[in-house]
Amino acid sequence: MKNNDINNKSKTYKSVLYFLFSISCFNYADTLPKQLLKSQSNKSYVEVIAQAQLSEVAHTITPTQIKDILLDSEQTLNINALKTTIQERQSAALLKKLGCITKIERKPPQLIQCKALSPLTNKHLVIPKEIINPLNLLLRNNIIQGYNIKQNKTHNNNLLQNNTLLYGHSSLAHAKQLIVLLTLNQVKFTWELIPKTSAFNIRSGWNDITDNELQEKIRYAQEYDLKLAFENHQEKLNFMPLINQYAKRNNNNQQGLIIHAWWQPFYRSFVQEKNYKKVTRINLVFSHFTASTLALNTQQSDVINHIQKQLVNTPSIVKINTESIWVNPSFYRYLTGKYQ
Repeated sequence: MKNNDINNKSKTYKSVLYFLFSISCFNYADTLPKQLLKSQSNKSYVEVIAQAQLSEVAHTITPTQIKDILLDSEQTLNINALKTTIQERQSAALLKKLGCITKIERKPPQLIQCKALSPLTNKHLVIPKEIINPLNLLLRNNIIQGYNIKQNKTHNNNLLQNNTLLYGHSSLAHAKQLIVLLTLNQVKFTWELIPKTSAFNIRSGWNDITDNELQEKIRYAQEYDLKLAFENHQEKLNFMPLINQYAKRNNNNQQGLIIHAWWQPFYRSFVQEKNYKKVTRINLVFSHFTASTLALNTQQSDVINHIQKQLVNTPSIVKINTESIWVNPSFYRYLTGKYQ
């Protein structure tokens, strides 16, 4: 037999085997459960929420809220189409509340264009050493407990109305979850993220102190103030109970909190509010930045006198001024020296 004939027969044989193999694969695929095939190509609602770093806030949704959110359209949504886990239903309810989906299916659609799932960003500016160094001197001498630095234009309190709060933190995931938490609880507000550079004295009892912090006894942080402008005074009053329930840590193993909850959340009003504590904010104004620190009213005069004596030869400071603000009770305890 010629070589060409042998090669042709070999090719034909391989083609027949490939055809038979393909048929067997299609037949095997037909025998797989359709739900299994679908799950291989789509994520669950829980996975979508986890990827967006919203799991903790999703877990705050109650069964009553799930029904209210998923059954609030004219057409009754098929909740039973979801997996039976409460986490899957919470996640689906959150996506609908955020406007990411309009109907409930077994698997969520692609949600690339849902802005509510995108991470927050916050651009910090480099603070000159002629500002940082004198402020750190005040920290090391225990004249102040900490400071925040902002650009003058974002520090300006003239933009702060009666129904406004400033909420300070370092975790952008926390800010994102807090915004979603307020939305879930029907609070009417607008928000703005304001970058700030912070530093404060290390407290005994903190269990996350690094070797460098232990040596320098100062913690530096790139933080933010979340400016919350509420629609009215009642909406502003709704804020503290939500923080106490979902964003304030009371013990190490506490469940049901949003991500990175602090022992002592830090938020303040620029008008007097019930249950808030009055303190003094001392502002050190530089050419383009303002550094602010808080002092108890009983200590205000002493702190200002020590600052003026310590920084008498600091020409970069343009002026020093003070103003009254009202902080939440747990942060007031921080100012008195407690870390919890």
